[in-house]
Amino acid sequence: MKNRTLLNAFNEQRVGKRRAVKWEAAIKRKKDKTSTPAVTLNISSYGVLLESPSLLKVGEKPPLMIVVDYRNFHFALYAKGIVRHATTKDLDCYIGIEFLKLNITHRNFLIRFTKGLI
Repeated sequence: MKNRTLLNAFNEQRVGKRRAVKWEAAIKRKKDKTSTPAVTLNISSYGVLLESPSLLKVGEKPPLMIVVDYRNFHFALYAKGIVRHATTKDLDCYIGIEFLKLNITHRNFLIRFTKGLI
């Protein structure tokens, strides 16, 4: 049991605090120039975990859009990211994306959002 705890601690390398939230999102596929719908499961100022009907490969760098709808905040967040992990379970795909390019205003919003300041 102790080894499993150590393994989980080793595998967990999040840089920032995450907050569970369900916002609509879209992932742009560069190959066929289509977009795939997705839903955020949790988000931080460093990355996002998405649920999507299609799987991306680790290492892909897709542009993505997240529709922020929280209290008085309603805007589209555009970012470029890199897929760090991707798994499937039943019919759903879970994709962890680290943000590579994110507008500083959006990053500041996510920092305040994940800390519960707004």
